[in-house]
Amino acid sequence: MARAPPGAAGCVTLGAAMALCVASAIFLAAAPPRRWQRGVQDAQPAAGGPSLHIAPAGALSTISSNSSRSFTISNDRFMKDGVPFRLLSGSLHYNRIPPDLWADRLSRARALGLNAVQLYVPWNWHQPQPGPQGVLPFEGWRDVAGFIRTAGEMGLLVLLRPGPYICAEWEFGGLPAWLLQQDPAMPLRSGHPAFLAAADAWWGALLPQLAPLTYERGGPIIMVQVENEYGYYGGSKPYLRHLADLIRQHMGQQVLLYTVDGASVLPLAMGSLPGGALTTVDFGPTTDVDKAFALQKSFNPPGKSPPFCVEYYTGWLTHWGERMAHSEAADVARTLADILAAANNTASVNLYMAAGGTNFGPWAGANVFQKLAHGQQLPGPEQWRLQQAALRQQQQQQQQQQ
Repeated sequence: MARAPPGAAGCVTLGAAMALCVASAIFLAAAPPRRWQRGVQDAQPAAGGPSLHIAPAGALSTISSNSSRSFTISNDRFMKDGVPFRLLSGSLHYNRIPPDLWADRLSRARALGLNAVQLYVPWNWHQPQPGPQGVLPFEGWRDVAGFIRTAGEMGLLVLLRPGPYICAEWEFGGLPAWLLQQDPAMPLRSGHPAFLAAADAWWGALLPQLAPLTYERGGPIIMVQVENEYGYYGGSKPYLRHLADLIRQHMGQQVLLYTVDGASVLPLAMGSLPGGALTTVDFGPTTDVDKAFALQKSFNPPGKSPPFCVEYYTGWLTHWGERMAHSEAADVARTLADILAAANNTASVNLYMAAGGTNFGPWAGANVFQKLAHGQQLPGPEQWRLQQAALRQQQQQQQQQQ
């Protein structure tokens, strides 16, 4: 989420969609449980909720990767263990929710009717200083594997977004500030050797801990995102391929990768990785859903484009000093109904957010744009070259599909 948006089988009615949105509002407004100091493994859901028996850390890693479990794509559908599957997901950020409330928020997501959650992993939250010694222990509030295991125990699948850049309305988009101390001129989110070395080392600490939690190995992680809305920033396919290869190196060749960008040609052309990751879209209320999913399909190989809005904006961010952002509930519900009805009631969606959480300390992000006179924003020569190359590649791909 990096810019302003444009101004189960069976038929899903508008009323059902509105009910889901109302439930989301209740979810967001719900008061925290009374026992603030309880540990995650001792937490209990509300009456009637699922049992919260949490598996020990190594329990999910005992299933080998050659089991019958699989999460793939066929005939423009997600396939879970060979059966067509629709993702009804919601974003929750463990770094914005105190760990003694993780189980509570996840149980509410499950009660909402979701079957998956999507989460970012902020690099600077885990490695505030350079070098191996700068990586904080993956425990307590930073026990991302524990959060994922808890989600799995509640019957929720997980979509993982490890960055290295995440946006997420988080400080510096999750990038650690010490990158600028090492080399102020270093181009971030690029194939620059110094940036790749730092990112590779970070993922070398993070991803091996999460590899045992992939779906094929018995865990809940079904998909891993490559970068984040990269088409709004750059267009380096070698950089994206490097990240995709690194994820597969650490997490296995079978893991399903995806990219996400806004539902317009240029960011999708810049930020997608044809043949290397599923291209998905994000958008907000009042969007022409069929048009957005048709555009998504044009960036994926035939039969490999399950319609998926990875960030459907149930609300919007508010900058400091601004009036509180407001979304019309009717618009949110109406477009959600359109998503759920798309592709013969097979399209998938992720609510951004399901629960927003809290920015503690200095971790809230900021948007800063460099503008020319009269408010114009123009790309530099390198950005222009990348844009033109991405557009040519997309045109060639469309011609091949015709």
